[in-house]
Amino acid sequence: MHLGCHVRNPLQHPGGITRHNVVQAMRTDTGHAAVAAGDSGGPVIASPDGTYGNDMQARGLISGSYGGTVVCAFGVDTYGATTCYEGVSYIGMSAIVNTLGFTLNT
Repeated sequence: MHLGCHVRNPLQHPGGITRHNVVQAMRTDTGHAAVAAGDSGGPVIASPDGTYGNDMQARGLISGSYGGTVVCAFGVDTYGATTCYEGVSYIGMSAIVNTLGFTLNT
């Protein structure tokens, strides 16, 4: 997932089905994609203070795209021909940790 996304949680599908372990994030920077094809399984990280330095935190694993397709910024969003999207769906760390039964040390 790329910089500049706004989180929406929980994921609500058409028809009223709600998935509490899936988080959606939509891009806030229209100059970049939120996610590209092939990003599934990759990490979702955040910088709470916005410096993107030593404060990085794990937030989850990418599970798929969300929203419409957008133009990929070659060399920034991706390094090959692929499809990019305006939003990303990911599984949050708490769901991963609870399902697999392990703990995180900080």
